[in-house]
Amino acid sequence: MRVRVWTCGVVALVAAVGFVLLPTPAGAHPSPLDSLTLDFIVDQSGLVVIDGAANRATYDSDAPSPAERSGIVDQVVEALGIPRDAAQVDAANSTLYHEVGFRVSLHAPFANTADGGVRIDPSALQPIAASLGTLTLDVCRVVAPELNLTVDAAVPASQPDPSGAGAPQTDRADCHTWALHAEDPPMVVTAHVTGTSASEPITERHVTLPCGAPSPGGDPTYTIDYPVMYPKRVLQAHATGAAGSQLLQADVVVGFWAHTESEVVVPKAQIGHVSIGIRDGPSATRRLSAPKCPPEDPSDSWTMLVMRIRVDHAACVPFTVTARNTTTIRLAVGAPCKVRA
Repeated sequence: MRVRVWTCGVVALVAAVGFVLLPTPAGAHPSPLDSLTLDFIVDQSGLVVIDGAANRATYDSDAPSPAERSGIVDQVVEALGIPRDAAQVDAANSTLYHEVGFRVSLHAPFANTADGGVRIDPSALQPIAASLGTLTLDVCRVVAPELNLTVDAAVPASQPDPSGAGAPQTDRADCHTWALHAEDPPMVVTAHVTGTSASEPITERHVTLPCGAPSPGGDPTYTIDYPVMYPKRVLQAHATGAAGSQLLQADVVVGFWAHTESEVVVPKAQIGHVSIGIRDGPSATRRLSAPKCPPEDPSDSWTMLVMRIRVDHAACVPFTVTARNTTTIRLAVGAPCKVRA
């Protein structure tokens, strides 16, 4: 398993709904060697995320490059019949498998059965995996209460790797796993997610984030504009919710100046189109408060908090952050920001 260490101390967000790793060694979840791993994450309206990994005999010297993984993603998307313009691709990183993987976030759910389910034909994917070895197929649901995943297949599934797709506190649950070779006979997997909770957020005008963990800060992939620090990259955003009320959802780690209270305000023009809040809790339609959280080490400058952003379409979204001073940040939610923040 490859391990990355953030010596600068800034957190990394591992998952669209995953977990936060702070300035300690951050390890990718292991994925099978000599295998193409594809984790299909499904909600009530269909497939919303493919999170995967491509490995040869080792994680390092002969691992497929991001360019190779990009080609693999294109083949997978085409084989499944997913509209390419609905897929946001990160060929360099996976939520779960980090730098040996890739992620496809769908801005519109993909369903290919009459009742809104997802039909996966591995025979279309096994030839893609053959150059690496086996195809490791995981079919999972999104993490939300009161949702149930039903999977039908002629070949019984195995339990997922407890340190991989079956690991706790990630963005997938109830995973079913198959390990397939190129010569294995054809089979079809059909998945449905049902339930009433949907991924519908509970909205309130004002929400307060819980305290996070301290960090000294200083990661070059972040923009620092006191009193806030935020990532420069385009956030992976995937469709969420039942048909007719779907939004795009992204999680982001933001650093707030540890020695003062801060507020993130939704601009008037964005009210009704954007909400921000707690990853597994309520979402604010107007104002999100970041409390004055005491750092464990007095020398730490930032408190790193996870915000979940929901938007009605992919966009560069401006927010006003107020503390000792006021600044505007622009977060690229599923689409790049043309205006430099």
